[in-house]
Amino acid sequence: MQVKDTVRTVLSRRIGRHPAVPALCAKCRGSLMTVAIIFRPVHEEAGEWLRQWDGFVTKKVTSLYQAIGGDPVVRALTHRFYELMDSLPEARIVRSVHPPSLVGSEEKFYEYMTGYLGGPPLYTDKRGHPRLRSRHFVAEIGPVERDEWLLCFRRALDETISSQALRDLIWGAGGTARLSHAEQGSRQQGTTMSLNARLEPVLYLFAGLFGVAGVALAALAAHGGGEANLAASASAMCLAHAPALLALALGNVRLRTAWLAGLLMIVGTLLFAGDLVTLRFSGSGLFPYAAPTGGWAMMLGWLAVAAGAVLRVRP
Repeated sequence: MQVKDTVRTVLSRRIGRHPAVPALCAKCRGSLMTVAIIFRPVHEEAGEWLRQWDGFVTKKVTSLYQAIGGDPVVRALTHRFYELMDSLPEARIVRSVHPPSLVGSEEKFYEYMTGYLGGPPLYTDKRGHPRLRSRHFVAEIGPVERDEWLLCFRRALDETISSQALRDLIWGAGGTARLSHAEQGSRQQGTTMSLNARLEPVLYLFAGLFGVAGVALAALAAHGGGEANLAASASAMCLAHAPALLALALGNVRLRTAWLAGLLMIVGTLLFAGDLVTLRFSGSGLFPYAAPTGGWAMMLGWLAVAAGAVLRVRP
């Protein structure tokens, strides 16, 4: 990897513009080729890298952006990348991480890749520092998502950039390193996001059940008879927390405490309303202090929502 790193460093520092570089390359090329031959089992493509390097220096190409053909090629690369993500069955999981429309994602990726390859810093001029890790906190990125993303990127490279050496240079410099930063950042919150995702169907389920129960209990209280106030109180708690659970399910990707708040609200509502309904029909509650325990659980659930304002997931 030493030869490849040397070539990459030279290119990244743009020394090809210096008039003395072609002569220096001609003088040193023999020694470097000798090193490449000696270490051929370790890095067999070193000779091809050096031949391409000579071409870059002779043409005074100062960046990968210029070497691959500039803006049209970067645009084609990013467009094809998202076309593949949107159409390949093998990329369905990483596609699900993205919004329904990929137009905005494609534009941001185009702006980022333009600057990353040595072109105009479109992304930073418009949006500031990329902050790859923090911007990927909203998604759980694991090995499957990583591999599918790289599959789309590799195929897009192969279809839009003709030079094998340039494809390998882009792939080696950015194909894995940049994504690994995003994956590392996502894994810092992987447990939280995983709990939110796993609990989402449960939140939807109990939102629906509490809604139905709340309406039924309200009708029971309206018809009077027995302890109508007990049914009314149980109905109020169910109808108050059904939309709350629905909101937590819909916004769980932005609220780190959604799973905790949802669980507390579910347990609290079940205890509070269940105790009152049992008391209404049987004359005795679930167990001593069941309703107060449920009330405390519901209040703690709302406090967990408030805590999420401080610990919220930032895009």
